[in-house]
Amino acid sequence: MPTEHRPSEHRPTEHRPSPAVIETAANWAARFDSEEASDADRAEFVAWQSAHPSHRAAWNAIRAFDSSLDAAGDLEHAALRRAAQARLTRRRTAAGGFAVALLVAGWSMLHFAGSADETARYQTARGQVKTVALEDGSDLVMDTDAAVTVALTRSERIVDLARGQVFVHVAKAPDRPFVIRTADGTATALGTAYSVRRDSAGTRVMVTESHVRICPADLPNACRTLGPGEQARITSSGVVGLGRIDAARASLWTSGWLEVDDRPVVEVLSEIARYRKHSVRFDPGQLLGRNVTGSYPLSEPDRALSGVADAADLSIARQPDGTLVIGPR
Repeated sequence: MPTEHRPSEHRPTEHRPSPAVIETAANWAARFDSEEASDADRAEFVAWQSAHPSHRAAWNAIRAFDSSLDAAGDLEHAALRRAAQARLTRRRTAAGGFAVALLVAGWSMLHFAGSADETARYQTARGQVKTVALEDGSDLVMDTDAAVTVALTRSERIVDLARGQVFVHVAKAPDRPFVIRTADGTATALGTAYSVRRDSAGTRVMVTESHVRICPADLPNACRTLGPGEQARITSSGVVGLGRIDAARASLWTSGWLEVDDRPVVEVLSEIARYRKHSVRFDPGQLLGRNVTGSYPLSEPDRALSGVADAADLSIARQPDGTLVIGPR
């Protein structure tokens, strides 16, 4: 499954260094400035810099910031220049460590000013599943034909889901709530992993790990907390429980598979059809009473549909425009 590391906006957020990465880069700069770095230190630095794009970005920016201090003219830059010079002259003293902290804070302020209100938009094509690595350390897996807007601020993390389905592994940050929001309501992470799906029937929330608090948009007093293996649908009229699920099976789509156990064939065909570029047509009334069990590759929808057809004794006819017509044999 491909991993996406570039939003559609012109300023990507996923490679922006975190404060901890910036601090590490500043500490490396201080170590090299002290002229006491060993060969082992240099090897460790190369490994660190190569470990993630944000490490290289932080290092390059720290060095560029150091170089730009001499040209700074306003009061803020002058203060930061003095802090950086203190870092260079005091080196291994406690005051030098404080100067590094000042440099990190100042560099972050100058380079990321205004970033708290930035948003990034992501979408997937029909049949595509991709993972977006968010700046806060969370991983957002987007299902076929999905669209989201992500806003990461100092106080909260908001994912607006316009359509489709997402699964998220949430990085822990108790002081920055992680919320997936749709027109129907919100699903706020109280733990680590859950999925949210938006369709014509409302918003479906399924919890894999820990807990999620869901709230209808128009009924703030009708909130409900879901635990592992629980699912519910948020609609304009409130929250409707949907019973328990096999959490591992429910999230298999993130790996490109659909696994079903005695599930109505109409539901299975409809699910697989979401991953196909061309239409799939069938008459639900002709397929009532037919259930299937099996594992089907969502990354190969035609192969998956053939497997379902074999299991349910169905025929498949391909039209010139690529449409598949499915019915009883």
